[in-house]
Amino acid sequence: MKNRNDDLDICEKGIKCNWEFTRPLHLCNVFPFTSSIMLSKALQQYPISTASHPAYISNSKICSNEKYAPDVPEVSFLIGHRGIQRLLHLLLTLKTIAAQKGVCFECIVVEQDNEPLIENQLPSWVRYIHSPLPEKDMAYSRSRAFNVGSLSACGSILICHDNDMLIPESYGKEIFSKIKKDGYEAINLKRFIFYTNEKSAHNIFRSGSITNKVICEKVIENLEAGGSFAITQKSFFHIGGFDEEFIGWGGEDNEFWDRCLTLKVWQHTYMPIIHLWHPWQVLKYDTSNPTTKLLENKRLVPSEKRIRLLKNG
Repeated sequence: MKNRNDDLDICEKGIKCNWEFTRPLHLCNVFPFTSSIMLSKALQQYPISTASHPAYISNSKICSNEKYAPDVPEVSFLIGHRGIQRLLHLLLTLKTIAAQKGVCFECIVVEQDNEPLIENQLPSWVRYIHSPLPEKDMAYSRSRAFNVGSLSACGSILICHDNDMLIPESYGKEIFSKIKKDGYEAINLKRFIFYTNEKSAHNIFRSGSITNKVICEKVIENLEAGGSFAITQKSFFHIGGFDEEFIGWGGEDNEFWDRCLTLKVWQHTYMPIIHLWHPWQVLKYDTSNPTTKLLENKRLVPSEKRIRLLKNG
């Protein structure tokens, strides 16, 4: 599936989009029912399941109400979060992470807020970090959340993941294989992001599972470092981590991915992800968004120089 003018690099293992920034599938905009058909077929190949806790934790341990993590996780999922408005999104996202198969993992949730609000709402298998704001009214910084989480991660592979994205049960395993067996340092596996409408999101919250009756508002391709991507912990620090000058919505993922391209990168995508509906971010489509200009200015500086500047503080 593609738009008429899409420039795709297609191989037997996936599809690379030869342009920058996201793009919606026009067919799904004109005929919304096609997005549900696409999602149904995608889930047949890459099921999205939910679980209350990872397979490495027994029910007896869960009942003891203690915190548990694998001794040597191969993969660390990092999730930034703020507030209680998207708590249901976060909890369902965690359930799809808990359902991962074929890989040993941990999950770290970084709550970036003045006061800790959600720690007691999280499953016992999740590692929680409270990251107080350096300034009381500072807007959410995705960059800061991932940088904080990376410092506590035990896995050699980091999956930087948003709190509203549902992933296939083989997602972590596929990433682990690409890095450990094939030597890639940064990974983007997302072919299509299926954005649910409000009603479907509420139905998923209520049922706690994903069915073939999900209705999508749109289908997006080429999200690059947005939403979810993976990088080795060594490479994350090698390129300087995320740039914390990005505060508020947007820009940090594009700038980070630009530096990722100095690494050995896997960009041939093939997996679906479901994005749970929520109101649009403030400034998302506002041309006056300050992070837009910041991104433009940052990218006037070569990637290698930006890496040096970030590493040198």
